[in-house]
Amino acid sequence: MKTLLLLVWMGCLLGSGLVFTGCSPQSKPPEVAQTEPGPDAVDEGPDETTVALEEKLAKRKKVPRPAAPKATPAPARQLGPGEQWCFSCTGRGQVACAEPGCQAGWKDCPGPCITRKEGTWVRDPKPGMPPGSMAFILKLPGSRNTWTVSEYHAGEIWKLENGQLVSAGNCPTCDGARRIVCKACQGGRVQTCSVCDGKSVVPSSWKPTDNPWFNRQPDVVRLKDGRVFLGRDAGGDDVIAMFRTRAGETLSVPRADVVQWPKAQ
Repeated sequence: MKTLLLLVWMGCLLGSGLVFTGCSPQSKPPEVAQTEPGPDAVDEGPDETTVALEEKLAKRKKVPRPAAPKATPAPARQLGPGEQWCFSCTGRGQVACAEPGCQAGWKDCPGPCITRKEGTWVRDPKPGMPPGSMAFILKLPGSRNTWTVSEYHAGEIWKLENGQLVSAGNCPTCDGARRIVCKACQGGRVQTCSVCDGKSVVPSSWKPTDNPWFNRQPDVVRLKDGRVFLGRDAGGDDVIAMFRTRAGETLSVPRADVVQWPKAQ
């Protein structure tokens, strides 16, 4: 009879869903709330292309990009006596902007904000960020700590206040865009041709490597075999001389073959 009562009592417990395991009933863990992105630990990861990052930054900041210059039509005028079309601009009076650092009418901001070519960039380790988001590693003078700051704050100025990293707002030089319009071409990507001064024509006696503009350049190099280029001394030894041309090439020639050396700069 006792056995029967015990079985009935256990059946009631099972039917009610109450089962004791010798410890407190386990509750469902709360969901983890995602917080707004902020400074976090450094997470070294693969980089992404400069183009992709700049496109995202341009979209976020809504920075107006300089319009692509319209192709200058070929000269319609006729050559006069003793004239030839300028060999530098092919008679158009304009050439691509040669200002150092100009990229499609833009230059990196010279102000205190972080640019894509500065510092170390990593995959953003913060939760909730879009896939492929980047962050830069920030280290401030007077602190041994480092922070990762989202790319979406890259155009801002950062400082320490009471040991905490805070944003002081957009860079005053570029207003947070991290780039400025090139002053040489005013964003137009082209400049007046310096050989013909925009006139499209030059005297027929001028040659590409022998004309007043070319000859007054400080980095003219002439060789015995007739080769002429613009470049700087890049070292070498007692036998071989090395030059770095404006086009970015490195040339090695016998030192005895150099007729004209670039001027010291």
